[in-house]
Amino acid sequence: MIIALHERRRFPEQVDYITSPGWLAGEDSRRRAGLRWGGPSVVVTTRGVLRFRPDTHQMYLASYHPGLTPVAVAAETGFPLNIQDAVETPIPMPEELRILRYVIDPERVFLR
Repeated sequence: MIIALHERRRFPEQVDYITSPGWLAGEDSRRRAGLRWGGPSVVVTTRGVLRFRPDTHQMYLASYHPGLTPVAVAAETGFPLNIQDAVETPIPMPEELRILRYVIDPERVFLR
């Protein structure tokens, strides 16, 4: 799981170097690079939830946060983002909000 601010500059089409490899070029590129395990399963951002297709490992927008649209999320992404199946992220329950605000992000880096 990766948690990130969702800004175009943080999700560029290309990077100069990789410090934490995700799915690289997709498909079996992690294995070919000598990475035997893992890879991200989800990226939770300030704009939505991004997941990876099981067969190709291509990123797609699974859900967009309330008040936004899939097109608005894609506009803040520096590469073509599949938004076809995106749904609105459910509003968190009170206990989930408490955990998010006081356990996961007490300094309010992601939650404002």
